Amino acid sequence: MAEFPYTAKPSSVPRFLRKIQAVRVPDKVTVKYIASIGFKSSNDRRLIPMLKALGFLDAPGVPSERCDPPLVLWTRS
Repeated sequence: MAEFPYTAKPSSVPRFLRKIQAVRVPDKVTVKYIASIGFKSSNDRRLIPMLKALGFLDAPGVPSERCDPPLVLWTRS
């Protein structure tokens, strides 16, 4: 059976998406990175597999440039 990404704390998803629009794109999204921007709950760790499934991160956690503007969530500086 296929395993799908999930979160036990769905309220973190829109909050995380708003937050990443305001911060510089990291070289890699890790548990340490999401904690550094305020997502410290163990449930917040599930955001990483969700972002990978949606195509925002590649397998090692590097942000992709999958979306064209205006849908880009991160801006590169």
